[in-house]
Amino acid sequence: MQGDNNLVIYDSIGVYFWASWTNNPGFVNCQLKMRDDGNLIIFQSNGSIVWQSNTIIGKIRDLLKFCLVIVKIKFFHLKYLAKLGLLNLIF
Repeated sequence: MQGDNNLVIYDSIGVYFWASWTNNPGFVNCQLKMRDDGNLIIFQSNGSIVWQSNTIIGKIRDLLKFCLVIVKIKFFHLKYLAKLGLLNLIF
């Protein structure tokens, strides 16, 4: 976090790579915090959020579980169709 309240990521040779663009003169004493839910936030000393990553670990975990269920169902169907001789797959 820079002194101008802007979070900036630089590459190994010091070239700008990404920024939060929170270097607004109206933002005062900003701090960076990673919440327990995985959301990275920049907030002012009064508690107001000026930027957030909107990364929520629980939502990502739930989405991955759902995708895994879909993959398992599709795999089961393919395996069943292969047993019936309807697919040329080896299981």
